[in-house]
Amino acid sequence: MAILDAVQIAEAVYRCCIDINLNLRFDILLALKDAYTKMRRRSAAREFLGMLLENASIARKEGLALCQDTGMVVVFLELGRDSCVRGNLEREINKAVARAYKDAGFRASIVKDPVYRGKAGFGPPVVHIEYSSSKSSYLTVLAKGFGSENKSGLRMMLPTSSPEEIVSEIVRMITSAGPSACPPFVVGVGIGGTSDKAMFMAKKALTLPIRGRYRGSYPEIRDEVVRLVNASKIGILGLGEGPTVLGVNILASPTHIAGLPLAVNIGCHSTRSKRIRLV
Repeated sequence: MAILDAVQIAEAVYRCCIDINLNLRFDILLALKDAYTKMRRRSAAREFLGMLLENASIARKEGLALCQDTGMVVVFLELGRDSCVRGNLEREINKAVARAYKDAGFRASIVKDPVYRGKAGFGPPVVHIEYSSSKSSYLTVLAKGFGSENKSGLRMMLPTSSPEEIVSEIVRMITSAGPSACPPFVVGVGIGGTSDKAMFMAKKALTLPIRGRYRGSYPEIRDEVVRLVNASKIGILGLGEGPTVLGVNILASPTHIAGLPLAVNIGCHSTRSKRIRLV
């Protein structure tokens, strides 16, 4: 049996929290560079895209946050078979996130009372624990800014919905986000399960790579969504040129015969996540 220590997992969370807020995800950085190269004509959109690349470079070199909204931390822990955790995992992760944000000088953005608000602090984060058939255990940390999070969407589709209708609804939810969600976007989609499962899958799909081998479901739906959203001409920061989406990933799960949950979670051009192998 593989025994994972809660303190060691929390230390990995600490390192990831700082790293993802200072270093733009490499697949996203490459996608932004590709888009910049393809936009040969001088324009405001190309100029702003250059600024996004410069911002990533300055953040990395100077140890400054990519965005003033350093997000709400979401932790995905995938425990391999015959694995268990020793210690109070939630407590240690909460402490690690608060320490990371304080040490790095990141903004305190979390209110513990969602209705009456109060003074903002550094946590707690959202923690998801899953069990897999793999021998290995993995940790993924996502810092989710709320300019894009506020544009999340859930639609309970009819079980008779066609692939074309599903594509249309995904495109509608993405394009309705508009420039206020800071395009170009990275988009996660969850299809199936229950309403909460679909939202979870959409959030997790944001952390999948947008380049290389596709790890999601329904590549044909993914490709059509990318084509149609980019044809909408929202463009870089809503300026009408360049890609509106850099990548879309879809995760799916079995669902009830009477339903078809569909969730969309939008990430901005500085979508920040990291996945590491623990054991």
